[in-house]
Amino acid sequence: MITIKLLRKFLAGAALLGAAALCANTAVLNDAKSWSPMGTEDMRVARSAAEGALHFQAGFSKAGQHSIWPLVPLPAGMAGAVGIRFEMKLLPEDLKNLSCRVHFADQGAVSGGFSFPPPAPGGYQPVEVRFEREGFDMAKVRTLQIIVSTSSPAIDCYIRNIAVFNAKNEVMQVLKKDPSRIMKLSTGGNLLQFYALPGQPQRIEFATTHFPDGQTLSYDITDYTGAAVLSGVAAVVADDRVAISVTLPRGYYEIRFSDADLVFGLTVLEPYDAVPDPFFAIEGLISSRSEERIRQTVAVLLRGGIRSNREWCNYAAEEPVQGEYKVERERFYGIAGDMGLKSIFCFNDFPRWYGGEPVNERYVMPRHLLGLVPSVSGMLDRRAVGLEAFHILNEYDARSIPGEAHLPIIKAAAYAMRDRTLQMVAAPFCRGESARDCVRAGIDNGLLETIDVFAFHNYGAPEKLVPLIQTYRDMLAGHPKRRLPMWITECGKPWSRGLDPSQLTGTYGGPLGKLHPERDEDMLSALWITMKGVEARAAGIAKYFPFTLPFFQENNNNFGMMDYHATPLRSLAAYMLSVQQLAHKDYVGDWPTLPANAMICRVFKGPNDAVAVIYTGAVKEQTVPIADMPATGAWSIDGRPLAIVDGAIRFAGGMAYVSLDAVKLNTAALNMATAAMALRREAMSYEPRPRVATPVVYQFDHWQVKAWDGVSYHADSDRFSVNVYNFSDDEQRIAPQLQLPAGVSIARAPAEAAMVLPPRSETPLTWTLDFSGCKDAHYSIRLYDAGFPLAGCSVPFVNWSLMAKKTFDFMNPERWRQNSSGASTFSFDAAEQALKVSTTFAPSNSDRWVFPEYVLDAASEELTNAVGIGFSIKVKRGGDVGRIWAPLVMMAYQDENEKGKYDGLNYGDPQDEWREVFVSINPDRAALYKMIRVGMCTSSEQIDYWLKDVVIYSRP
Repeated sequence: MITIKLLRKFLAGAALLGAAALCANTAVLNDAKSWSPMGTEDMRVARSAAEGALHFQAGFSKAGQHSIWPLVPLPAGMAGAVGIRFEMKLLPEDLKNLSCRVHFADQGAVSGGFSFPPPAPGGYQPVEVRFEREGFDMAKVRTLQIIVSTSSPAIDCYIRNIAVFNAKNEVMQVLKKDPSRIMKLSTGGNLLQFYALPGQPQRIEFATTHFPDGQTLSYDITDYTGAAVLSGVAAVVADDRVAISVTLPRGYYEIRFSDADLVFGLTVLEPYDAVPDPFFAIEGLISSRSEERIRQTVAVLLRGGIRSNREWCNYAAEEPVQGEYKVERERFYGIAGDMGLKSIFCFNDFPRWYGGEPVNERYVMPRHLLGLVPSVSGMLDRRAVGLEAFHILNEYDARSIPGEAHLPIIKAAAYAMRDRTLQMVAAPFCRGESARDCVRAGIDNGLLETIDVFAFHNYGAPEKLVPLIQTYRDMLAGHPKRRLPMWITECGKPWSRGLDPSQLTGTYGGPLGKLHPERDEDMLSALWITMKGVEARAAGIAKYFPFTLPFFQENNNNFGMMDYHATPLRSLAAYMLSVQQLAHKDYVGDWPTLPANAMICRVFKGPNDAVAVIYTGAVKEQTVPIADMPATGAWSIDGRPLAIVDGAIRFAGGMAYVSLDAVKLNTAALNMATAAMALRREAMSYEPRPRVATPVVYQFDHWQVKAWDGVSYHADSDRFSVNVYNFSDDEQRIAPQLQLPAGVSIARAPAEAAMVLPPRSETPLTWTLDFSGCKDAHYSIRLYDAGFPLAGCSVPFVNWSLMAKKTFDFMNPERWRQNSSGASTFSFDAAEQALKVSTTFAPSNSDRWVFPEYVLDAASEELTNAVGIGFSIKVKRGGDVGRIWAPLVMMAYQDENEKGKYDGLNYGDPQDEWREVFVSINPDRAALYKMIRVGMCTSSEQIDYWLKDVVIYSRP
């Protein structure tokens, strides 16, 4: 039970606390340096001397509801605390849709959110919040946040005289900040001190104000597997500095100061000193850092042999008003480029001035594109020193709209790049087999002609990567550029933040969670990231970008290869070793006899040396025989030398490298009949074709269509409308022609005058069509212009009213199979005439999903020729409402519980009222499906949803 009390004026008597006691006991809470800026977008934390208050300030570039949630750590807990009080002022005075709450987190296990009515904007008003919650122990509290939400475009929040009080109404003392959350390096943040030379003394130094001078701190050093290496004691000296000097052999280590709750990663490895290999890249996310941090981070990458990087741009913040630029982050490209690091520049969201409606508060689908060409051209000019490629849009195959909708954006960007030698990258694909329709739509609309590199993302197991690469190559089959270079621009394995699901109020942000991963999670992350680089190289991938270098939180995951303090994790250490082991070596085949306990054994050969990479698939220690290899040495995943005993090596971590005598190695005896080798040969055979840019682009005006899914627009109009752009400085004459399905004719065409496009113009065109003779329920309308072959569009439609309909036994609860990370029950709700799915999750469960399975009866429930599925759905979330994401229909290729491939179809966010939805199925694959799942992910502890009117649609 939670009880909340808001007082508009402070209580008399004991509530009127002395200023001296207030200052002494609450200094940390009222110090701006204690607070971390966190919010929907970038926010600022400062101390306002004029106001005598904390000043939390944010501006929001997108429409919708936004929040700030600045955080202060409370390391000693708040045992006995019963409430918090402060004075708050909110500006500007016309703030809309305000809400406020105080949020405490109990070591990431339990949290308490205590809402209070927001003060009226304009002046200071006292706030007092009392908190009681069953099972919530204030002694274990580690963080406090004050959350303010508004739909206004900006907010200034002033808070002063913050005090936490006990049951006697006494102000409680708040101890200094946890040094693990404020650790700073006394050398100005010298990141390179965590990268040591084998056998050489390395000084590691940090500063903390938590301990008095002269106090001793014990530390322990463990190796990659967690085994103890050595222990020691360090003293806190003047200026709050702590320093140790260590000399260690090759490998990865953790240094733990248990008294200070600090863990540092340390990699001991020689710097890469050969010619850089362009295959090895990373997602750095460096551009938002200070200049000093930029230089140090780039230096770390260069030391590891990594000279390619991917960086994001907040386009809405960079050009909030058309033609007005804020270029602070662009300095990164000059600094990094001069140092030797080149980057992909990419963005996904757009400023509001492009028009269109936001999708989940993000402007990802601009309605008007005319401003994109000069804007992109300017951004590329200002970043030229440090650029190697440009990439626009990201993972758009996950959006519930036909892939065709994104091609005009890509074509406009390609025109901006028409005279540049930069590579043009498209990386919209993240769903593997389920991306097939989106890829096909892209190819039909000129995607491959427009780009130099086809990119995709992957977060699966290493052994599944080669089949995934084959899947994407198959999608490109038959096109002249089917062998164009492929990059994997995101590839990772996250570790857990360890938060309670109720703390996950958004995809990003919230309480920090773990600052450093647990050993086994870190080892698995390192294994997957590193081995997927091996598989990518073997299969002919041209460039590989692990995701991501810095501490990076998303949902309850952290993808960082560095921890909170920017020290290396096992994944970064292992990846840097792989650069040294595989740079400038080509895949020449698999070892002919797979060693015992190994899943994969790839062999790579360079001009003077060769190496076998052994992958066991698990981080546990295992013995692998290598007696039949001409081995000259062996190393673990982090570079530790491995003894070869009785013709075998024993190692933990899941990967090992075996150096081979290049003279004795018989490459002809290797197994070259592998899927990876076939893919590599295909990639190597590509003859570069220049990309094409068109000054004229037709954009289907899907905003005039009432509904669509991820494959097709729903046929609901007799009009076919486009916007046609002339991006050039010259007048252009167009001659658009429609290629229509059988039985469809043109009733009215655009006026001839509209066929002449002024320079730098946008012109709407509309055809009125007669569908009276159309019998095809699933068709495309193609617009073609002979003068501008790349300019047109191919637009898919589905007419559900013409479909043949059938249903199966979907309302029978016994036909549905449990498939959830919680406990699901199935029942028929007579009042709703619907199937009800009820699922409860354990409070400790941080991965909450429910996708119950309907296994098709092979004899009677046939999907051949099916083109779609429709149903009505509504949802009710119990307790803390939480979030819902990934609303999917999964059409699975097998009938095994939670196994194998599926096509994921997004049906849009379910609501608490009935909502009718339709999703398209590719009829070419419909006969392959053996099971249907309908469900979602959630952060709630309990969720119910109802399904009814489930219909399978087929061509008549």
